[in-house]
Amino acid sequence: VLSLGLRTTIQAVSSNALGNCPFGDEVDLGEPVIGTDGSLCKLHHMYGEEYCASVIGCMFSIFRCIVGECTTKGGRSLTMIFSDGFGVQFDVFYAGSMVIVLMGLFNIITAIFVEATLNGLKENESHRRYAKAYESSYMTEQLAKLVMVLSSQVQKMRNRNSSLPGLLGDGMFPGSRMAFSLRETTGVDSESPNANLHAEETYLSEEEFNQLIRMPEVRMLLNELDVSVEPRPGVFEAFNTEEDGTVSISELVSGLMRLRGDLHKIDLVIAQMGLENMQKQIMEVKTTNFQIAKKIGAKGTRSTTLSRLHSEALS
Repeated sequence: VLSLGLRTTIQAVSSNALGNCPFGDEVDLGEPVIGTDGSLCKLHHMYGEEYCASVIGCMFSIFRCIVGECTTKGGRSLTMIFSDGFGVQFDVFYAGSMVIVLMGLFNIITAIFVEATLNGLKENESHRRYAKAYESSYMTEQLAKLVMVLSSQVQKMRNRNSSLPGLLGDGMFPGSRMAFSLRETTGVDSESPNANLHAEETYLSEEEFNQLIRMPEVRMLLNELDVSVEPRPGVFEAFNTEEDGTVSISELVSGLMRLRGDLHKIDLVIAQMGLENMQKQIMEVKTTNFQIAKKIGAKGTRSTTLSRLHSEALS
């Protein structure tokens, strides 16, 4: 459209200047040029016929101006030549054309960027869902392996320790008495990965827990699950133990999952604040109990004094 409008305008005013006039770069600026027919040749008409002789030529010239090469072969500025020759009409036409073209390019670039961004977000969401599903399946598989390894290792320990006391004596192995027992499973989630692995639950003591944590097979599975736990005193207390001091494998697995991941400062701050609040509540309860006991003691002393005075009065 711009090329057609520019070609029509130049054709209407140039009067075939290129046929009667020389090329624009062959003349000096500011000097009048007379054509072969004796008419005055205008510089902007000559350049118009040279660089916009057809619609295709106008399209190429406009494209050169858009990319910043709006000059003649001799290096003269076509924009300034046309502006001086055609005046305000060309200035308005040129400015409007550049604004339209730049806005169109900007809209195209923005549309491409937005489309690429949306496609990237959709792809990332798809990858995230796939990774989440894969991680869930992988975690379930690793938890099942962990339960099987723990159960098999406990069974081996039980068989080995049950035969050693008879050969070497009970006194040589103070921890050889197996503290775990087989009990009916109760309260196990049916959707947990180890729900259908055993019909009975295995319980183990702190000594057996420390032995299991040191085993390479268990350490490897814990590393795969991103669980960092060391066999040191006090770790066993992080699990919910039974009244006899043992912990079930299902509770052990659940407790290990609570230890999964890195420790952050916010976790320590939350635990510290919880302990401080609990300490304040305990101090308030102690203060209240002390005040109540003091009041009860005062009432008892008063009753004793009244009884003694009453006895003395009667005597």
